[in-house]
Amino acid sequence: MRYFFADPEELSRGEAFIRGGEARHILNVLRMENGSLLLCGDGQGRLYRARITQVGKDEVRLKIESRSCVYSEPRLEVVLLQGLPKAGKLDFVIQKATEVGAYKIVPLAAERSVVQISSEKAELRCKRWQRIAREAAKQSRRAVVPEVTNIMTLPEALKMAVTCKNSLSMVLWEEEGRNSLKKVIKKSTLEKIERVNVFIGPEGGWTPYEIDLMKGKGIIPVSLGPRILRTETAGIIAVSLILYEWDDLGGPDEE
Repeated sequence: MRYFFADPEELSRGEAFIRGGEARHILNVLRMENGSLLLCGDGQGRLYRARITQVGKDEVRLKIESRSCVYSEPRLEVVLLQGLPKAGKLDFVIQKATEVGAYKIVPLAAERSVVQISSEKAELRCKRWQRIAREAAKQSRRAVVPEVTNIMTLPEALKMAVTCKNSLSMVLWEEEGRNSLKKVIKKSTLEKIERVNVFIGPEGGWTPYEIDLMKGKGIIPVSLGPRILRTETAGIIAVSLILYEWDDLGGPDEE
């Protein structure tokens, strides 16, 4: 069945509405009508089986028939702190990071970020990025829609990262020659870690000052290997590898 998100309060009361563009998609593209069944997530881990009872031009009314819990979320919270890239590359990063299981995405204004976004445009961009995360969560049947935060400076992002208990924080740095991401994860006590923060630089990379600042806050520099990846590739690969090592991606081990 097709999967959509709806308002959790409405769903909990036994009926809900899907409005706007998603309603038009249901009616005009999917050609669903009264009596059609679909699945609704509330974005908080619960899944509802619903039946269409009424349709309008921009609204679909649903009656909830059953409820269950969704177990598609990783135990580990992976926060991707992504240096702002050029053009629409962050759209791609948010979409794919959501699909593979990122818990939160933080757009980061680094020193070498080429893109400079005014405060007026930043609010609109953040709303757009959150919509992209919601659509990607729907497509991949996530139980939770990852939060895309407001654009942060590095000091703001570091403050957020270091205040989280039971966390591990790493920064991908092409000049790191000793620590690999795999090595740091293998050495960590996985049972005690609840969150991993991974910092990704923009196209121009990190400045020496930024690296020193992160090291001073306990952020561990790591490498992904001998090849230099684009910024829009590095973050998605890092999130995927972290979740793989924590036994979330790749499927269960065979007995």
